[in-house]
Amino acid sequence: MLSPEKRREWIKSRRDQRKAARQIHGRRQSVRMVLLLAVITTCIASFIYLPWCMNDIDSDIKVRGNIYVSTDQIKSLLAESLHKPIFQVDPNKLEKKIASLEGVKHVFVKRAAFPKPQLSVEVLEEFPWATLSSGPEGVNEAVIAESGRVIPLSKFPNFPQPKLKIYGPSNMKMMPAAVKQWATWISYIEKQVSQSVTAIDLRKPFDVAVETEHLDLKLGTLDNTVTERLGRLVSIIDVLNSYKGKLQHVDLALDNNIPLKMHSAAQLKAMEEAAKRLAEREKKLAGKVAEEEGEDEAIEEI
Repeated sequence: MLSPEKRREWIKSRRDQRKAARQIHGRRQSVRMVLLLAVITTCIASFIYLPWCMNDIDSDIKVRGNIYVSTDQIKSLLAESLHKPIFQVDPNKLEKKIASLEGVKHVFVKRAAFPKPQLSVEVLEEFPWATLSSGPEGVNEAVIAESGRVIPLSKFPNFPQPKLKIYGPSNMKMMPAAVKQWATWISYIEKQVSQSVTAIDLRKPFDVAVETEHLDLKLGTLDNTVTERLGRLVSIIDVLNSYKGKLQHVDLALDNNIPLKMHSAAQLKAMEEAAKRLAEREKKLAGKVAEEEGEDEAIEEI
């Protein structure tokens, strides 16, 4: 058993050892904290002071997937992202700006810092459904997409213009459900009359009409009975075929009967003369094309 003096010395040495261990541990922790703060400070300084910015709109911004919406139109909306640190650029904000273009359906923007700051833009354009015009003699003003979005041709002149025409005001708006419903009605009409639908006249809400290649259908007001009224075409198909080329329009606006309006004799004569002129014009055009082809073959032989 230790004497009191030796026991006091042993306890003192143990205290000194613990104190020395705590001092060593404290110094290690201080060094670690200094190194950590140095790393954090270096990272912050690198993001703030190093050139993490896009400077060239042509090489630092890549646009893919666009065909009819020009790359310049898209990049013009991203110009404010230049000369700004890439980590301060908000992709969601840029996506909303690009999606505001009528010809763009969906857009995805990705940013990258390595190997150099740049933006990557993936574009999905609207799919055209019909061409909007003020009337049969009016010029094409816009394209209506399957989503119902109206795409002005003055802003997007390269957008394809479908053969199906919609007559209506330039500020007309359509919902996706309306486009889908019209596509169903058009498919049914074409199947029944064996003619392609060429135009839909929406200028008068109470007197909506559908034009096919040789026949006009008056639908009246677009209400819940349109599908039922179109279904009555089946019962008069034989009559329509017997008067083919002589009917001016079929009135499906009424619930009880289906009036048929015939062309007058003068109108029929004018239509025949117009058809003859068109046939002669096509014949002359075909002869001219054949003559040019013959000249080309003769030149090749020489």
